[in-house]
Amino acid sequence: MLTIKRSSRISGVSVAVLLATALAGCGGSKNGNTPSGPKTQISGQVIALGSAVSGGILNAYNAAGGVCASATSNSNGSYTMDVSGCTQPTLVIASNAQGTPVAATLLASGYTGLAPGSTAQANVTPLTTAIVDILFGQPAQPLSQFPTLIGPASAGLTWTAEQQAVTALQSALSTAVAGYAPADPLAGGLNGAAGSQILSFRIVQTGAGITLQYQQPGGYAQTITLPAISNTPTSSPAPGSLSNASLYEGHSFAFVGVATVTTTTAPTSSAPSGLTTSSAVPVNCSGQVDFSGVVTGQCQIQAPNGTATASISGSLLNAASVPAVNTPMMSWQVQSSAGAWQPVFAPVSGNYAVVNAQGQGFSGQATFH
Repeated sequence: MLTIKRSSRISGVSVAVLLATALAGCGGSKNGNTPSGPKTQISGQVIALGSAVSGGILNAYNAAGGVCASATSNSNGSYTMDVSGCTQPTLVIASNAQGTPVAATLLASGYTGLAPGSTAQANVTPLTTAIVDILFGQPAQPLSQFPTLIGPASAGLTWTAEQQAVTALQSALSTAVAGYAPADPLAGGLNGAAGSQILSFRIVQTGAGITLQYQQPGGYAQTITLPAISNTPTSSPAPGSLSNASLYEGHSFAFVGVATVTTTTAPTSSAPSGLTTSSAVPVNCSGQVDFSGVVTGQCQIQAPNGTATASISGSLLNAASVPAVNTPMMSWQVQSSAGAWQPVFAPVSGNYAVVNAQGQGFSGQATFH
């Protein structure tokens, strides 16, 4: 895990100067396609890795994944962007001066304050990035890949869902961070205590996704476990309008079950072929299905000779099909030093957020959220 050293913080005087300066950014729509009439604009501040992002490039993406507007942040990280040519939901990604994506925010369908002739506040910070990650189901993707995810997730990217993600994140931060003072991360001002606080958060990007960290004053970087919001559609038996993709892609899951571990002892004079024994061991897994149907995760297996860690790899099957009982919808492999299993998931009648897994000495039940 990447640990960000405290030396990267800026001084309290610099914080006050950066965050108290009035917003005065620049920017405009992409390719001059702004509709005539009053402009619809967003304005805010870009914060990443403990400081304002000066000279950052902000791109807004529509549900088709194309850039519909762009802007550049000024020396204080402030920006203004004309989004008249964008339709919501709109994903905004900020890159640093070197072109590396560092933060994101989402103008969900119904985003408050967006109207012709108005300028809505839209900060782009580690906390808004975490909110986007929660809404996208915490995919195993870095920020550079997020524009490819907005389309499949667009139907659920509403202002109501975004507020649910905000509430869930605020609750998690209040529990994890001593003295955390909740402030509106989307449209709140970044001056005073709220501004000083946001500088203590970081987004770390890896091949397995993004991680939110809190920099302890004078100490170490604390990893924050992001919450999940319940976005699984309510379904009834054989819901013809729902597919496996709409129910499972972009969701996390937890699996609890058992695996059969077979061991063989070395040959002896009394047992020339060795002794083969089998035992059922507990398995506890967690993983996720990204928006392309790829399954990843890890398992803890209480094997006879100790706890083994297993990796999960697999894929969603028949993504366009309507879920059906006993019809496989996911195949994945669990590989560890204690053995390998290739279970197949099939839905449970009447509750497609819960599925059964059977196969090769492996059984249990997974709950999606």
